Amino acid sequence: VASGTESQAPGPSVEAPGNSPAKFPGPPAEAPGDPKETAPRPSRHITIGIFSDATASLASHVNRLKSVAKAIFAIVQGMKAAGDDGLVVHIVMAAMRDWCDAAHVFRVYTEEKASIRAGAILPMAYTGAAGQDEHLLRTLDAMASDCQGGGDAPEEYGVGIAAMRDLMRSQRERLGDHSQFAIFVADDAHHGLTDAPAGLLTTSGAPYDAYPAGSAHMPAEGGKYPP
Repeated sequence: VASGTESQAPGPSVEAPGNSPAKFPGPPAEAPGDPKETAPRPSRHITIGIFSDATASLASHVNRLKSVAKAIFAIVQGMKAAGDDGLVVHIVMAAMRDWCDAAHVFRVYTEEKASIRAGAILPMAYTGAAGQDEHLLRTLDAMASDCQGGGDAPEEYGVGIAAMRDLMRSQRERLGDHSQFAIFVADDAHHGLTDAPAGLLTTSGAPYDAYPAGSAHMPAEGGKYPP
């Protein structure tokens, strides 16, 4: 789990002639009986990437991610109840398959159509609005039902790692410094990074690692979606 800390950029520096700091008048005195106006609180942002291996052995693990999603819902509801109405949680749910699974090696399930049109991974802006909880739980159902394939023992995680890196970078560029969390679900080694000896075969005679180049398949930084 990776996290960042929120920070605010300092305001512009203003200097008076002669390089001495400019002095600005304070706010006008409030007249007796004048009602105070409360400015709206600025939006606060959190980015959460939930990326999972989606080969055949992971269906039950993807279903367990519902408990993670429900915890996010409860946290957002609690913060909003405490007065943090400006909180927006940017969520991406995505799945990784293996290279032998021709349908897709990496797929975004939240905002999928918009991401394809944009050629980039676009998060869903979760605010706790009506229907959003149910939508995200249905999204996890779809991810779990799509778990299949995988072929050999190692899996393709490099594409997911590269996509998570690009997502977090683009969110920082778009929103500034803010808290970011990466949840990565996997149950095997990445291609090329196993402890198996070269040329090892399975009991069926197939290569134990059909893609020993491994991370050579990782897209370059800033790659287009879908890879």
